[in-house]
Amino acid sequence: MDIVRSRLVPYAMAAFAAAITLAYLFWRDAGLQPPPVIAFVAPILSLLLCLASGRFFGWKSAQGKVAHLFALSVGFWLVADILWYALYGEAIVSPADGFYLMGYLPLATGLALAARSLRPKRRILPIAAILALAALAYLYLFPLGYKSGLSLAENIFTAGYVIADLLVLLPVILLIYMLAGGDWMSGWVLVALGGLFSLYADLSYAVHPDAYSLGALVDLAWYYGYLLLGLGMWHLAHHSVAGIDRLGSRESTGWPGTRNKKAGAKVLACSSLL
Repeated sequence: MDIVRSRLVPYAMAAFAAAITLAYLFWRDAGLQPPPVIAFVAPILSLLLCLASGRFFGWKSAQGKVAHLFALSVGFWLVADILWYALYGEAIVSPADGFYLMGYLPLATGLALAARSLRPKRRILPIAAILALAALAYLYLFPLGYKSGLSLAENIFTAGYVIADLLVLLPVILLIYMLAGGDWMSGWVLVALGGLFSLYADLSYAVHPDAYSLGALVDLAWYYGYLLLGLGMWHLAHHSVAGIDRLGSRESTGWPGTRNKKAGAKVLACSSLL
């Protein structure tokens, strides 16, 4: 609960993002590679924020489910990063890819649940057409198929990444569409931005795989994606607990009295709009 209540979290995340951006620019100009430990900090911070938010909301609420799903996704990717940096940095296909791919399903599911929780009054037909066009355009740019120059394992994992990114792209578009139909509340906007940064990094790597090397600037997009997902969930929890505190301070019985619990429940019930 302390993390959820703290007002220093967004400033700390912004300071960290600025620090790693400047560090990457310095290392690039100096011809140096960043230490591998840098790659683990952003997912760890995101994991802590998602777990703290999930604990606050609880598994039964939509926000709690989203937070736990994001934590699971980030956890898979953290394990994958550790394996890749520690053991398989030179391998084209490795067990790390299995953990990377496993992280996409909870992310896509969480984004879809986030979009569903908003429920603005918008027509279904336009977004269905948008999603269909987006899927067709994506598969045109990144077609599925067997490439003779790659091994069977490389073809399987390549197709897996194409499908995984599509599974993330569609709920990100849906979430943005839902947000555009109502208030642009900061928590879900940050979540959508986190998904977009992750997609940008994945697609940049897919388009120019040979240009990637350890310490490439595209790493920053992955780090920003981690931080924004965690910060978005923290924002939802922080504003919910702030609303509970405001309501609780008005009750003569004092938190956690019965009347305050009912007021807090009302805040949690409405917090999907934050």
